Amino acid sequence: MATAQAELQKDSTLEDIEALTIALLDEVKVNYVERIADEDVEAMQQRNYELYETTRKLGRK
Repeated sequence: MATAQAELQKDSTLEDIEALTIALLDEVKVNYVERIADEDVEAMQQRNYELYETTRKLGRK
């Protein structure tokens, strides 16, 4: 009986570890995607600023 209980406990522990691992990987994925999205926004803002400056300089000529 103790062996069956130990097996059930081991299975439960493995399921808990698996669930926590999946949750961690999901969190890493979300953070990675958010960081990439933030970098893309910053790059677009920089490009818009450069285009604005170029057109402003051309308008003064």
